[in-house]
Order: sequence, then structure tokens, then C-alpha cells
Amino acid sequence: EDFKNMVDKAHSLGMKVMLDWVANHTGCDHVWLEEHPDWYKYEDGKLVSPWDWTDTYSLNYDNPEMCAAMVDAMKYWIKEADVDGFRCDVAFLVPVKFWDMARVELNKVKPVFLLAEATEKELTDNAFDMVYNWPLLFMLDNICKGINKVSDLRELVVKQQSDLAPDAYYMNHITNHDRNTWDGTEFERYGAAVKSFATLTYVWPGMPLIYTGQEVGMNRRLEFFVKDTPPIKEKNEWYEFYSSLNDLKHNSKALRAGEQGGELKVYETNNDNVLVISRTLGEEEILYIGNISNEESSIHFVSELPEGDFENYFTKEQVSLPAELTLAPWDFLLLIK
Repeated sequence: EDFKNMVDKAHSLGMKVMLDWVANHTGCDHVWLEEHPDWYKYEDGKLVSPWDWTDTYSLNYDNPEMCAAMVDAMKYWIKEADVDGFRCDVAFLVPVKFWDMARVELNKVKPVFLLAEATEKELTDNAFDMVYNWPLLFMLDNICKGINKVSDLRELVVKQQSDLAPDAYYMNHITNHDRNTWDGTEFERYGAAVKSFATLTYVWPGMPLIYTGQEVGMNRRLEFFVKDTPPIKEKNEWYEFYSSLNDLKHNSKALRAGEQGGELKVYETNNDNVLVISRTLGEEEILYIGNISNEESSIHFVSELPEGDFENYFTKEQVSLPAELTLAPWDFLLLIK
């Protein structure tokens, strides 16, 4: 009843509620192990765990009864609590044909939003609305390590325009539960580039994710296997920063995700430390100019200069772009027209 009340309250505020759904495996004490042991995978007569997750056992998707029970369990939360979708854990370990079937069955109850913790295109052909943009996350990490260059970012953003089914899109993020705990906070990994990279996830085609604590600049790792408490939501500079980005994302037609969003454009410059991309829909253009390096960079637009007068989104100053400008290390501009 508490959960139903929470969902109802969220809906009254114009919000959607998704459940984290683990379809690939169960805990070792799950009731299905006693009631339906044939619903699990076995090797040499022994239950199988995914990877080294020895506190779980893998489910057998060759068993149609188990598949039906899994869909029935998902339907329960739609019917009883009116949830709006599911974030599906390690979705790539579950057969695509199951997800395709599940999508059809779930939509018979109510149209739902499905997010796959995966990147495979075939998951978006029929089942999933959105997948994790791990390629972007890993590339930003590697740029800070000196492994990738800005030219790789340019190639990636163009490539991703045709990576998925036309009506599906990527979830862009600079941190998440795994990254925060095992690899470090966004401040540990990106340093002075955090605001620039966070802003990029809003302009990059797709939908941005804000992980727990990110909205207030939480600068510590959350414990993974023990109860840990995120910081109190105080209205500090990070709260204002992300609130401002959320307002832009919410109100900008050019930044809509999927087929409704604006056209992507990558501007050519003479400096491989600089990324310049824009999203345009009608008269609206959102322009990101980022110095993705730890050195001052002068930028000269090679083939084309963004035309017209822009507003610096964060300072509200009017800007007319010169043919050449200079940005400090990791500095960036978010301009709107």
C-alpha cells in the first residue's frame, strides 16, 4: 500500500515510476528453487551462477512456463501498482525473443517504457525504448586517460544516429551505481571536466540520467553491499546547475529524445581538442562548444560558422560567435538560439 501511494503521488506530480527488474537470475533463496527447480540452468547437475555472482542462480529461458511466470510477475506491478515501466538488469543475458514477447504482453495491460541495461541494437528492434550509452561513458573516461581523442567523440555521435531502431535512443550518463562504487565518482574520473561532460549528456542525442547524489555534487563512493545513505538534497551550486539543465531539456523541442528531437550537426574546427555539436529544430538551435583537454585551446571554424545571435545559457549574455575563440582547459559554452 505504501508503494501504491508513492506511485499515485508521483503520477499526481507528473512523474513516471519504473521498477528495476532482474529477469536473468534470482537469489539463492528464491521460492522458485523449491517450487520450480526446472526453471533454472544447470551444468553437470549443479545450479549455474552468472559470472562470479555466487549469491544468485541463472534462470532457464528455454522453459516456456518460466517465461510465462516472468511476464506474469511483471504484469502484477503494472496492474496492482500502476508502474510505468522497467529498467531491465543485464538485459543482454536474456534472450531477445523473450523481451519481444514480454513487450507485447505488457502493452496489453498498459503501454510501458522499457530501459535495457545493455547496448545491443536487436533489443531495440521490438522491445526496448532506451539502452545505456556505455560507449559514450567509456570514451569520456578514456579521453581523460589519454586513450581516446575528441575526433573519436565526433565519430561516435555520428555513428550512433543509426545504431539503434529509429524510435529508440541512448541513455546518456557520466556516472551510475557500478561506476560510482567500483571506478570512482565523476569527480575522481573527470576532475574539472564534470560540468562540461554533464552538459554534453544533455545535448548528445538521447535522454540524460542523473544518478543518486549527482544532483547535489556528491563526491564520495556509495557502498555497494551495505546500506548507505546519500546526501541530503540541499540546494547548492550543483542542484542549481542540474535544475537549469533539466529545465532546458524539458522545454527544448530540439533536445527531445528519439525521432521527435532536433537534427544533429557536428561543426568542423582546426583543433582536435574541441568538440562542437548542435541540435536544431525549426528556428531553435542548441550549441555545445567544449574544450575537451587540459590545455588552453584556440578554435577556428573551418568550413562553417554557426550563424546568428546566441544566448549563453548559464550567464544569459548575448553572444555572436567570432571566427576564432579561445577556451580555458575543460571550459565549455552552451549557447541557445
